[in-house]
Amino acid sequence: MFVVGAEDFVDTPGESVPPLVPPPTGTDMMGVTVFSEGPIGPYETVVLSASTAEEVMTWLGERGYQLPVQTLPLLEPYVTGGYRFVALRLSPQRVSSVLRPIILRSPAPAEGEVEACLPIRLTAVAAAPAMPIVAFFLGDALVAARNYSLAEPDLTSPALFRSAAGYQAAVASAADRLGGHSFAVDYAGRMPRLTVTLPSVLDLATATSARRFFAELIPRGYRGDQLLFDVLQRGLTPPAGMDATAYYNCLASSSLACGAPAHFDPAGLAAVIDREITQPRAIAETLLRRHIRLTRLSTELSPAEMTLDPVFVRGTGLPEVNNIHRGTLVRTCSNAYFREEAPVDLEVMGTRTPWAGGGTTTDAAYCGRFDALVSDGLIASGAAAECGYGCSVSDVTPRHAPLMLLFALGLVLLRARDARRV
Repeated sequence: MFVVGAEDFVDTPGESVPPLVPPPTGTDMMGVTVFSEGPIGPYETVVLSASTAEEVMTWLGERGYQLPVQTLPLLEPYVTGGYRFVALRLSPQRVSSVLRPIILRSPAPAEGEVEACLPIRLTAVAAAPAMPIVAFFLGDALVAARNYSLAEPDLTSPALFRSAAGYQAAVASAADRLGGHSFAVDYAGRMPRLTVTLPSVLDLATATSARRFFAELIPRGYRGDQLLFDVLQRGLTPPAGMDATAYYNCLASSSLACGAPAHFDPAGLAAVIDREITQPRAIAETLLRRHIRLTRLSTELSPAEMTLDPVFVRGTGLPEVNNIHRGTLVRTCSNAYFREEAPVDLEVMGTRTPWAGGGTTTDAAYCGRFDALVSDGLIASGAAAECGYGCSVSDVTPRHAPLMLLFALGLVLLRARDARRV
């Protein structure tokens, strides 16, 4: 369930939106006012208001909407505040069970007014113990959370540069220090140059075989995700007794014999892909190109912390935040270490933290590893002798060896150089 303002309505990308039901002159017998009702995509939807939370729960329950009993006290503040509710459920007549994104539309507010409010208190009913939340805001100005604190993750932590999960863990830690009611600014600035569109597949309506269809579909960027899998099953049935996933993976390969499908409708399949994947992406592309500013905010909340709905406002005076952070690996060489085993520190914004400790390998152990490569066949013994390969050690002049690291929103990019013995 969503909580919305007085003028909002709901649709899904790529779907035609039915006309709103005109507001009734009064309320029904239960005191519930219905503002719009009808199918949108795979959902049955209704926008309503009521005078009590019990009326909302009873009205929806009698019509097949399933709401946990814990929802009742959470609804009451919204009812008292005069909010409307958007309730959705998957339709029994749906063609697909894959969830589609929902669009809520409302009049644009003036600068400084409320831009959006996330009904996080309702989310607590079915939230995970630690639920990451990422919010993207597109517009002509940057956006900030008005009633949440600013979380500042530790950008000097080596974990940020080691794995994609490092940044989210840093955000979660920063949010916990502030009691959960905070957002980190991952990025705030000009809209990046990116595209989400995919080439049309309507020309594949004349494909003569399923293998040919896949040979054209995959290179155009259509990923093998749950949505595509769902769409494929409506126009491409595997041979009897063959698993659909295995069959589609087989068709995606150019060398395997997969067998003839039990049913193949290239025209219908191309039309469904266009309607449910290509066109919604085109709509998203239009949305991206219509705006010049992007703000990305993130946090992590537990159900116990979901006690305050974050309110977001826009403003021209908000600072920009880059999503690229640079670090330098500094290897401290000395006569006590072999080059690849010398201790390494990560230096970020003038702060150094340990990245890897120094080894204690003896000369004999070091050369023993080289000899093992020869004995394991990774280096041919004849080639080693002919080319003069061998192992010897000597001291070197101590020095520092820097190595640059980058991370962007939790993604790791390492620029490594070949290891050498010196």
